[in-house]
Amino acid sequence: MNRHASAGAAARDRPVISAWRDPWFWGFVALGPLYWVGLWLTGTGLAVSMTRAAPLTWLTLGLIVPIVEEVFFRGLLQQGLRCMTRRQIGVGVSAANLITSLVFCTAHAMTRGPSVAAGVFVPSLLFGLCYERHRSLASPVALHCSYNSGYFLLFGW
Repeated sequence: MNRHASAGAAARDRPVISAWRDPWFWGFVALGPLYWVGLWLTGTGLAVSMTRAAPLTWLTLGLIVPIVEEVFFRGLLQQGLRCMTRRQIGVGVSAANLITSLVFCTAHAMTRGPSVAAGVFVPSLLFGLCYERHRSLASPVALHCSYNSGYFLLFGW
């Protein structure tokens, strides 16, 4: 058996931690309001005007975009990088998570600007930690949806 196959087998043999019973997950959820306050204090909020399209905007930005982003960034990119390297950088952050988070920030910089890109780095690391800890997209999607929904409710409405 090659080195990568044995590492994959070892990862599969570890028990999966249910996100809904994981105190770390709930701690990450609780960080959301602190994150929003930080954005408010630094003036990084994005204005979303209240129009008839507001519910559709919230549905898109609060639910659909996080699902699509997590499928791509965690489900494809981070998972692919994890298959290539299992290296840990520190504090439970893998090289795959760090690289994915940098790409996530770059994507946000191209569409929202550098201040938003800087603001999504730590949340991206948390989404990646959830993905690796729970080996499922459910917890990073739920966390990402809660962060985005709170952000748009606070700054746009």
